[in-house]
Amino acid sequence: MNARIMGELECDGTAGPRSTGDEWVLVQQAIAGDASAFDLLIDPALSRLKSVAYAMLHNWEDAEDALQDGLCKAFCRLRSFQGRSSFSTWLTRIVINSALMTIRRRNRKRNYLEYSLDDIEGN
Repeated sequence: MNARIMGELECDGTAGPRSTGDEWVLVQQAIAGDASAFDLLIDPALSRLKSVAYAMLHNWEDAEDALQDGLCKAFCRLRSFQGRSSFSTWLTRIVINSALMTIRRRNRKRNYLEYSLDDIEGN
């Protein structure tokens, strides 16, 4: 078996969390309701997350909305974080999914013809 994989296995052969011990403790504190622990978890990644959202959406306002939506979802779903990856990787995936939802909403709006009331009354 690969040495890297062996290092990730617990003594009983099961996979342990890949997140750091400090990170895992902060996640548990945030789950218990400690908002400052959640702030400590997200703070190092905020600017990178906003950049990721902007790269996908090409609009700062939409990027900020996707970031805020992603952070809210992450906070509400903290219990689903299992530590298989780092917290920042998990959080990045959530923000990417929020940005993708924004793109889907945009595309849905483009598929509908938009008319102003003046155009409709004139015809």
